Amino acid sequence: MDDELGEDRVVAYTVGLSARDHPELMCTGLPADSAGWLLNQLGNRVHAGAVLRHGTVLDAGEPGEPHPVAIIDVEDDDELEVVEEIYGHRPALQVIYTDSTGRFPWHDGYANRPVDQDLRGQVPVHLLALPCPDVDPSPKAAEIAGLVITSQVVLDGAPVTVVVREADGAWLLLETDAQYEEPDDLHLVHIDHLIEADPSLTEVVDIPAGSRATRDSRHAPWVRWPLGSA
Repeated sequence: MDDELGEDRVVAYTVGLSARDHPELMCTGLPADSAGWLLNQLGNRVHAGAVLRHGTVLDAGEPGEPHPVAIIDVEDDDELEVVEEIYGHRPALQVIYTDSTGRFPWHDGYANRPVDQDLRGQVPVHLLALPCPDVDPSPKAAEIAGLVITSQVVLDGAPVTVVVREADGAWLLLETDAQYEEPDDLHLVHIDHLIEADPSLTEVVDIPAGSRATRDSRHAPWVRWPLGSA
């Protein structure tokens, strides 16, 4: 791990994951020892074969000690000077951690100062839609009622063949299962926009939380499943 000191907090990053053809990892705003622990935890997983990608959410903690983190592509990577010297310009991922209440920086009520964990890239929509823990419904939550997550290809006219309603009630309307497993280029839109383009979606807007519906094509019948089933 290399770092740049700023009083008691650092911009820290790994040096060596590039040798495994994996992006380096960086985090901002933690004390040096905490940053080292976090990056070592994730770096060890990469060395064991894990692949981290833009949009990944995972638990970096030990059993019984959850430590949720989210991963985004780094766009501003000028500070990775040691990586540049050894490997040349290499991609990097930012590890975004929660505050003591489990909130990410984009959640209402985030307890840390924004400057302590500045984001070095774009946060994908499905991360912005992660539920905020232990928060009563707010005017902002009411404002986004009726919004769903969908992909650019659906907005461009591809049929929705996968409808997912997560356990927390969040909706995803996608073209393929692959977009659910590895979400990329997702957008938050009002469900009425999609129903206007494809009225058959009204047949599955009543599926319960923790379930999904699939079909083979735009005009095929829907089949409903519990989440996690084939």
